[in-house]
Amino acid sequence: MGEKFSKNVVRSFHNEPILLNMFDKITPEEINQRAARLPVETRRQGSFQGGSENQSMPTAVNPEWKYWTPSLKAVYSTGEFSGFAHWQTNVETVDGRANKLKLGGMLGEKVASHLESFKFYLDQACFRDGKGKMADAIAARVTGAAGTATVTPSSANFTVDDIPIGARCNFYSSAGTIHNTAASVSTVTAVNESTGVVTFDSVPTDAAVGDFIVWEGSWDLLLNGLTGLVQDQSITFQGVDVTNYPNLKANTYSAGAAFDIKFVNRMQTRSKKRLGVQRPRNDYVILTHPKQVDAYRNAGYALNTIISADSNRESKVLDLAYSKVQISGMDIYESNSCGETDLFGLRMNAFKRYELFAPNLLPLGDGESQYLLPVPGTSTYKHQYQFYFAFYGNLLNLQPAANFRIYALDKSNLG
Repeated sequence: MGEKFSKNVVRSFHNEPILLNMFDKITPEEINQRAARLPVETRRQGSFQGGSENQSMPTAVNPEWKYWTPSLKAVYSTGEFSGFAHWQTNVETVDGRANKLKLGGMLGEKVASHLESFKFYLDQACFRDGKGKMADAIAARVTGAAGTATVTPSSANFTVDDIPIGARCNFYSSAGTIHNTAASVSTVTAVNESTGVVTFDSVPTDAAVGDFIVWEGSWDLLLNGLTGLVQDQSITFQGVDVTNYPNLKANTYSAGAAFDIKFVNRMQTRSKKRLGVQRPRNDYVILTHPKQVDAYRNAGYALNTIISADSNRESKVLDLAYSKVQISGMDIYESNSCGETDLFGLRMNAFKRYELFAPNLLPLGDGESQYLLPVPGTSTYKHQYQFYFAFYGNLLNLQPAANFRIYALDKSNLG
């Protein structure tokens, strides 16, 4: 009575962890959660004086040092399947491209797929600000049962496109106040990418325009991403109050217009002003959304172009599109998880990835070989099994001024 499945499992969505693994990993010996302190010189020494013969030396003016203090964040995900499915795990099904939990067939495929999704959501977080926001602020909402929240797709930097059905969410104000009157948790039941409308089983009655849809219980608890790492606000950043330290802030520019290469030139100049004009470029990359790569190509197409021709056109291929593009010799990396109106210039050696536990199955029981647990019931266990994924780490920006962010780029008629 066994049911046989095809060996080919088709993915109908992308799971590309572009950014998570781009940054160098800090070794375990360099990590100490309680007392990690990375010295950073914040002011030059100020002793400098012209003089004459036999003059006393000038007074010493000591430089100033502060310390970056990284914080580690824990992220989890839970999966489950029925006991009956577990009994059938050895029935002939698919080969399974990963033998997770020593499960073959479709269960092994299910766990492998779950890990891909977990890494994808971590990669999303690598572009955000650590608050757990799933999209931009909502522009409209309908509260109560079967309520909705709308994120304007034409202008949003982070749209609703990758919010999964079934996700459990909270509504938070921009100040970090949870709105949960009459509905402590809202579960996503539908997502309309064209209109930006997300439907929930229930929306809190105090949810307001300007709120953010946030992963359940995750406000300010996710790893800090590029939006938080490449910023120029007067805040306490990585343990340092950077209010009066422009050299500890990144270079940012609100474009409010379509892409223009002059924006990149301007930000490169600002970076040189802070860290010198001789900085090497071999580890500098441009990172943006595919829509802004469209904008860059369009800028190239707008230039006057001469198409060479000869008498033997039958032997030629006409190709007027740019397949690979660079900016000032720097490669452009694309990610769907990047904000649609963002463009980042990143010096790769300025970033470090703290990682005490890489994204993987969470050991349970004896801590080494046991990964499955029966699902707890009200008074006893259920005939179901759960498995858990975890990540423990964070990203750190050692040299904020080496990087730049151009935001609020126009995305009209792109993509």
